[in-house]
Amino acid sequence: MKPSQVDVVLALGDSITAAFGAKGRHGGFHEARGLSWTIGGDEGATTLQNFIKQHKPNLTGYSLGSRETSLCWGPVCRDVHRQRHDQLNGALSGLMIRNVWYDQLDHLEDQLITMGIDAESSWKVLTLFVGANDLCVVCRMKKRFNRSEYGESRRRILGEIRLRFPCTMLTLNVVELFNVSAIYRATEDQAYCKDVNRLIFMECDCAFKCSEAASQSFRDEMDAAAQDNNKQIQ
Repeated sequence: MKPSQVDVVLALGDSITAAFGAKGRHGGFHEARGLSWTIGGDEGATTLQNFIKQHKPNLTGYSLGSRETSLCWGPVCRDVHRQRHDQLNGALSGLMIRNVWYDQLDHLEDQLITMGIDAESSWKVLTLFVGANDLCVVCRMKKRFNRSEYGESRRRILGEIRLRFPCTMLTLNVVELFNVSAIYRATEDQAYCKDVNRLIFMECDCAFKCSEAASQSFRDEMDAAAQDNNKQIQ
């Protein structure tokens, strides 16, 4: 498939794909969905979508602008999708992998209909990138942590995608995890980030514990879990 053949872009994920906090102090606690790395369509943004759009100007599905955060904790979500900004960006901040199919796949199916997109004849690129929030609770869910659950949830998501979307016209990007704990080191010398993490450390509890000694141990656990989950993805 060539970029010029792509008709529609879609995305499944968490706060990274929702671009939570992507504008830093200037964006407050909003999701800058137009800057989302896979599906953001704001002019000048460095995104997969904008790369494809250079070859297919009438590409559709990309998210735009900024909006208030849709905060989830597992299956419990404070908010719903916003069609104007989200389009076919199904990501929800705070979502864990086991709950992707509760909101996101339903949203994408409904949006294809609302936007008048022929799901069977259009060539779609769907990017699946989720799991950071699962890593962020590894340190305090040791007794409940099931090493095989991540892979099992991935298989379920892929099965749902296959059932819901005509895969003969779908390119699926399954993206591996990075070491989320590295965000701590990347931002520890930035006063703004340190203040935010003190206030809302629950965003990634295991990375931003107050005790430095404990934090490093927890971040090591996160990294080990990330590598284990990537093996399951592979």
